[in-house]
Amino acid sequence: MISPTCKTETGAQQIPWLTRLLNSIQSNYGPAYNICSDGDASRRLAFHQLLLSSNLASPNPIYERLRRCQLMNFACGDGEVTMCFDPKHIFKRIATCLRSPKGILVNNVHVSRADLEILYYLTLSRSVKSYDP
Repeated sequence: MISPTCKTETGAQQIPWLTRLLNSIQSNYGPAYNICSDGDASRRLAFHQLLLSSNLASPNPIYERLRRCQLMNFACGDGEVTMCFDPKHIFKRIATCLRSPKGILVNNVHVSRADLEILYYLTLSRSVKSYDP
C-alpha cells in the first residue's frame, strides 16, 4: 500500500485508512497476524496507536506458550495483530541518531558522537600498540 499523500499526513490521519486496509485484508483473505512497514515516522506512530492498543492475555493459547518469556512485549492490536518494521530502516535510524550531535539514549545511558569518537581512537591506539610495541 502506498500512502495517499506525499508524507504530509500525521499518524492520526493514517489510522482510518490503515484500519480500512486491515479490515479489507481480513474480510477477503482471513486473519492478519502481522503488518509490516518501512521506517516512516508518521507510519510508526499510527502503527503504535493502532497495533499496540491491547495486550495478549489468557486464555489465548499463544499467551499460554509465551507468558514465561521474560521481557516479552505482549502488546498487540485488535485480533492479536502485531507490527514490524524493515530492519534496514531501524538500523538506519539508530545510526543517524548515533552520528547526530544529540546522540541516543541506550539503556538509560546517553551515547553521543563524541563518545564514539573517543572510544574509536582509544580502541585504535590500543590495537596499534599491540602490533607495534
